[in-house]
Amino acid sequence: MHRSTSILAAAGLLALLIACAPAGPPVDLVEAARERMREGSVAGRDRGWVSTQTGKQVRINDHVRRTLPASPPGRLLFDVDVPRGARLSFACGISPERHDRPGVEFAVKVLRRGKEETLWTMLLDPIQHKEHRRWVPAEVDLSRFAGRGVQLVLETKGLDRDDDPRRAFWGTPAILTPDQKSPLVIVYLVDTLRADHTQPYGYARDTTPELAKFASDAVVFEQAIAQASWTKPSVASLFTSLLPGKHRAVQLRDPLDSGHVTLAEMLQAKGFATGAVIANSVIYSAGSNFEQGFDLFAGMHGAGNRVSKVVEAGPVVDEALQWIDERRGLPTFLYVHTMDPHVPYTPPEPFNMKYEPHPTPEHPAVDPRGDYKEPADLDRLVAQYDGEIAYGDRELGRFISELQRRGVYDRALMVFMGDHGEEFLDHGQFTHGKTVFDELIHIPLIVKFPARRDGGKRVKQQVQEVDVLPTVLQELGLPVPPPPAIAGHPLQPVVAGGAPEP
Repeated sequence: MHRSTSILAAAGLLALLIACAPAGPPVDLVEAARERMREGSVAGRDRGWVSTQTGKQVRINDHVRRTLPASPPGRLLFDVDVPRGARLSFACGISPERHDRPGVEFAVKVLRRGKEETLWTMLLDPIQHKEHRRWVPAEVDLSRFAGRGVQLVLETKGLDRDDDPRRAFWGTPAILTPDQKSPLVIVYLVDTLRADHTQPYGYARDTTPELAKFASDAVVFEQAIAQASWTKPSVASLFTSLLPGKHRAVQLRDPLDSGHVTLAEMLQAKGFATGAVIANSVIYSAGSNFEQGFDLFAGMHGAGNRVSKVVEAGPVVDEALQWIDERRGLPTFLYVHTMDPHVPYTPPEPFNMKYEPHPTPEHPAVDPRGDYKEPADLDRLVAQYDGEIAYGDRELGRFISELQRRGVYDRALMVFMGDHGEEFLDHGQFTHGKTVFDELIHIPLIVKFPARRDGGKRVKQQVQEVDVLPTVLQELGLPVPPPPAIAGHPLQPVVAGGAPEP
């Protein structure tokens, strides 16, 4: 009897030690599904079918997420180690084509020592709730289950009998921890931003005090050149480090060829969580194919939840910060694309009156293609354009402050840049995309390296937008593809003063 009791006590102690042992790092459940999913059943399909669907991108309300299938009845069971302070972050979604169907109940459960406990449930009903016609984010506290040998269950039930396998989805589920100090890479792009209308590049107006503060932590590249004078080919070159003639996304409806490997794909393959928050529909629209390699690819709408050229930076910053929070502890790449300086020029109050001459009902200075009626209108248009820049700068400052508050700013590699500029009769035209004069392709490029390395330095040597991709790879210690695989070169040797112009 005594021996049996001792054996049971030892077994219990061993189980306790295993459960209380330091658990592993954060887990992206989409990436880990192949190894950690022990059960998988969705709408009558088996685990093999579930595995073939895992990781597919699903677009709901122009927000694209990598997913696990969830069509009811669904049950996915994962063997996981839960870190201390862990939370489960995810989003639930119902396919837009099924928004006219009865709702789906999503549930998160934990199975431990033979007992199943429900931690969270939510009924998504797009018929009754308009807010359910998009991805619905959620977090569940897992901290009291910290340890090894936990089974996490993602379950769905339908309000009707159906075997539709593409009805519902778990979006970007991950187990997070606040303790992990992982790499963070941010590319923050402002659409249509002329370098010479910012303070780090000598502009007399106080359009960018926050950018000026950021520049003191970073390296300012005084002669940075974009690969095109409008958004699609420029961003394609940024994502691929290829010249427009190579990537061929040069017309409005040209998709980015899926045969090109993007920076997001390169980093995702190395275990990075990849997110993008984008205000310009030229980049995020369905069929553009710029979403390749992203776990989250969020296209931001304007007023009335409609696609618009007027998408303020504030909601873009909010969504970007939410993604950083949703990936806590994971190595993360974030692309932020705001577009306030883009025509129409409609800065919010008080920025619409920040610079003179002010607009009037007869001279609104919103769009030069209709509002340029007299010479004074040129100054009004520039004043409104500068007001847009100043508003966007305030939001950049808020973004940086929030990074600092979260304790991730110093270790981040952060690239601030434009994609092209804007013309105000510099060479006889307005807006952009028609020529390649300096006002259109000379962009701001300011790079903050981790720990503010070389902060405050200025580089006169000409560099290019395509140099961003290899700079990120080199900073992370990843292989940099040699030419002609990419057109760019790392900027670190340029900063050190030892690299000639290519």
